[in-house]
Amino acid sequence: MAAARGGADAQGRRMSLPARARIVVALDPDAPSEVALDIVRHLPEGAASELLGLFVEDARLLAHAGSALAREVVLTGLERPLERSTLERQMRAQAEEQRRRFESAAARLGLPHAFHVARGERLAELVREAVNAEALVVTLAARAAALRGWTAEALHELARAPLRSVLFAREGWVTGRRIVTLLPRGDGERASLRAAIRFARASRSPLTVLFGAGAQTPELTQWLQQAALAAGLAAPILLSVGEPAAPRLAGAARDARLVVLPSPRQTGDEAWLDAALGALQAPVLLVREETRP
Repeated sequence: MAAARGGADAQGRRMSLPARARIVVALDPDAPSEVALDIVRHLPEGAASELLGLFVEDARLLAHAGSALAREVVLTGLERPLERSTLERQMRAQAEEQRRRFESAAARLGLPHAFHVARGERLAELVREAVNAEALVVTLAARAAALRGWTAEALHELARAPLRSVLFAREGWVTGRRIVTLLPRGDGERASLRAAIRFARASRSPLTVLFGAGAQTPELTQWLQQAALAAGLAAPILLSVGEPAAPRLAGAARDARLVVLPSPRQTGDEAWLDAALGALQAPVLLVREETRP
């Protein structure tokens, strides 16, 4: 499928798709889209009929470029006034590079795709584009210092959006070996368990389940073992981590290729999740929990 390259064309294609038929991939110049698309390729049961690559030009940065105090540091180390026209050219070049890399990776993996450039506040644009999507994928650089403003407030906004899942993709997918999921509270969090089982099966990875204090029950353990067996998985490793502080979670998931967590929409734990994103090196998949177990 040819990718739509203009804003109007991409908008027309998005409107023609049925609800919940897209996965929106938010592209970051500092993080490779290839890793994000490889994770998406392992999403179970063909979750989407099309990928939408999204690059957001930062409107606040452009507004700042109009200030007399705005400066640009060039390769020689000298400073010069930052002109809006120069910044716009740089953004267009970044968008074109992201489009090229995204389309190349999506075509190589055989994934139908489109591409769109938006201008505005990054988080607001992501939520707007993903409002009727199956999932939102946010590409992140490997280290916590490069999370580019994913704070508790931003996570709260994403949690309020009508998304089934949000995936923060980064290089740990390549270097890790296990699928890890955490159940902070227990039996009401089976949606994230099901997602972890499906991902373990699709990626042929072993599964580890971490339980918060009091979360593990005989009934849940039996259900989990039966579900893993039905999926053709080896018996999952079950570990109790007590109160799952972010550093403890990072230690337990140090060799994870993906960490699956319940969405903070139900738990209200955006501050904890913000800390966990900074502590973990693995990608993180947030799954909206069912209203009933």
